[in-house]
Amino acid sequence: LEFGLATALLLGASSLAGSWNGWLMLFLGIILALLYRIITLKRVASIVAPLALASLLFPFFAHQLPTTPARQVVASVIHGHSERLRIRLVMAKAALTAIGERPLTGAGIQLFGKRIGQQVIGSEQYHAHNLLLNVGAEIGLPGLLFFLIFVYTVFKHANLSDPFIAVPLMMILTSQMFDYYM
Repeated sequence: LEFGLATALLLGASSLAGSWNGWLMLFLGIILALLYRIITLKRVASIVAPLALASLLFPFFAHQLPTTPARQVVASVIHGHSERLRIRLVMAKAALTAIGERPLTGAGIQLFGKRIGQQVIGSEQYHAHNLLLNVGAEIGLPGLLFFLIFVYTVFKHANLSDPFIAVPLMMILTSQMFDYYM
């Protein structure tokens, strides 16, 4: 019941937000839940079938009405994704440049958007979309090293044989490589 509720919440949030990272985490969670035998293949089918039907009927990511011709929807999706990918690559390169410019101190905590995003993209709302790059750019390589030691310590002391600990930890860590919410 809890897994179904969590899946429904993640599905709804991903659909409304148009978050590819949300979709990635949903499918990673399903795969991990199968591998750890938390859910059955039959349960996965009951989750994926309505999702596939909803995706066909309501092109969420295109932000278009369902009456739009399919070719226009596909073109809009492809263009939107290529633009998002371009921005993410530009921000990753800017983060690496920032790390190179201030490897010991970084740009300052919570200043990636104000200093780097504003300069590169023209908006303070952008971040590196990668936790490690963001941490390195904001607090430098020593801070990144301490952060990595912290993550290692969490995984070292976590009971990874318990799927209810292992799956969320793996999902959180994976999601932070493609986005950044911390």
